[in-house]
Amino acid sequence: VDVQKDLARGGSEDYRAGLEAYQRGDYPKAIQLLRGFATKEPKSDLVPIARYWIGESYFAQRRYNEAILSYNEILVGAPKSERVPAALLRQAAAFFELGDKIDARLILQKLVADHPGSEEAAAAKRKLLVLGA
Repeated sequence: VDVQKDLARGGSEDYRAGLEAYQRGDYPKAIQLLRGFATKEPKSDLVPIARYWIGESYFAQRRYNEAILSYNEILVGAPKSERVPAALLRQAAAFFELGDKIDARLILQKLVADHPGSEEAAAAKRKLLVLGA
């Protein structure tokens, strides 16, 4: 997933500033701005993308539980979003980082089953081989 492509989508000042903060490595600021955007513009098509970068900001800080919850907001709030496969892959990675290989494996299997043609599914298949599933 490319932050530059997501920046090119436009969006409000908070959205763009949040992605720029992420790029700079200012993860707390990115979370604050992107959350503000999602709260102010809950109907925007960019909300699932903002939630993804919130999850990435938590992941970068090794706050894996918060990352899992943020990715889950995409799965629950925007199940048809183009960002769902990436959210599943990263959610599995967060579970893996927490040492929860069972949930990581289950999520990877869901990703492969639900989004078989995606790049993320190919990555999930490789990861499943490493996990011995």
